[in-house]
Parts: sequence; C-alpha cells; structure tokens
Amino acid sequence: MSKKPYTVGRVVLLLALLFFFPSNALHTQAQELETVTNIVPADQPSPASKSLAGKTIWIVDVNSNEGYNSPLQEALLDQLPQYAPGLTVRHVTTSEKGNPFFILRRENYPDAAIVSLGVCMATTKDVANYASGAKKKGIPSVMCYISEVRDHQKKWNKAYRLSDAEAIEIEEVPQSRNEAEPVAKRLVPIFIEKLKY
Repeated sequence: MSKKPYTVGRVVLLLALLFFFPSNALHTQAQELETVTNIVPADQPSPASKSLAGKTIWIVDVNSNEGYNSPLQEALLDQLPQYAPGLTVRHVTTSEKGNPFFILRRENYPDAAIVSLGVCMATTKDVANYASGAKKKGIPSVMCYISEVRDHQKKWNKAYRLSDAEAIEIEEVPQSRNEAEPVAKRLVPIFIEKLKY
C-alpha cells in the first residue's frame, strides 16, 4: 500500500491548528487570571468596607439584658472592625428600654444600624420596629432573624413597611462564642454590602 503524500494545503492547515489552539488557550488563561485578580479575598477589606472608615454602626441587640449577652452580637462586635478598619461599632442593648431611635437627637445618629436577632414573635416585632425607627430618621439598617420565625419577621416587615431584602436570615441562634464566630464572619460582608454608601 502506498501512502498519499501530504499536500501543501494539508500542511498549512495542520500548522494553523497547532498555532491556533495554544494561543487560544493562553488567551483564555489570561482572561481567567484577570477575573481571579479582581476578586477581593475574604480576609481583606472590600471597597464597600473601606467606605465605612470613620463611620459609626450600632449593633442594636433586642436579646441581651443584664443576665444574658448574645454570642452573635459579641462576635459581630469583634468582626466588624476587623473587616472594615476605621469603623466604630457600638453595642446598643434594648431590653425593656424600647426603640433606641425614638427620641434620638440628630447629633447622636449612627451612620448605620444592624438590628437583631429575631427569635420569636415578640423579638421579630422589635427588630422590625427598631429598623423602622432608624429608617424614619434616614439611618440605613439591616435586620437579622432565625429561619424558624421567618413568617413572623415577614409579617412585621410588612406592617412596618420594610423590605424583606433588608432582613437577613440565619439558621439558628448560636449558643456559644465558638458557634457565633463563623456565623458572624459570613454575616459581616453581607451586612456591609447592604449598608454601603
């Protein structure tokens, strides 16, 4: 059997394919590298968090009282300044004191507020009420509640004319600082994104 000789056209086609695929792969790799380098690592401040430098955020805590401090709020107090350098964070407890925004003077307004944690019918009402108080004064706020009380939180959000998009849901109440730390780490970037200026 005799082999057919390669024609000049086949040789040119073969060479073109050899050069096309590697250059296309390099172009794709360059695009992927550009995309990856534009992602902000989780342990570095995002552009949104940098805009919070010099600002004050209140963590409005509807659960804590003289005998109990919520592990989630304590974890948020630690995580927020780490994620947003230059941010001032204040823990505001509300047990039996009512809406902290009700008689607040303008010079004492925080720049933003995180109102949490809705864990029952009463606390979801407080969360929505306090977030509504902040909204009426032009203070951006986000809310947080547990999955079990989703329907209650949505009901109170509607009653107080708040968007469900401003309410962040978590699975359950962290029972210890160790449980609260990873939850707070996940929540902080979401809160900052929702509160960005």
